[in-house]
Amino acid sequence: AKLTSLGAMSALYRVTGSVTIDGNAALTDLAAFTTSLKFIDQTLTISNNPALTDLGALKHVSLIGAISITSNTSLVSCRATEIDRCTQHPVASVISNNKTASCTTSCN
Repeated sequence: AKLTSLGAMSALYRVTGSVTIDGNAALTDLAAFTTSLKFIDQTLTISNNPALTDLGALKHVSLIGAISITSNTSLVSCRATEIDRCTQHPVASVISNNKTASCTTSCN
């Protein structure tokens, strides 16, 4: 079965481990992640999701241990850069091989 969406996570406040979203050919958005999510204690990895275009409210997370957003060929690189710029994270981010486009980033 192909994963096309994530279930509602409106009450999710903290992930004490890592979040990995990898290799989902039909997944188009991460709208399930709402502004209620404030902490990902370890690593956020989003990779190899060729249809992914939207990262939901992940740029509003307060603290992420480490960030890796790579090889999502439909995801405009600015959306990944917003997570890097808008969240606190103690480890350097890895953001690469996403869709190149001229756009602006916003933390709003």
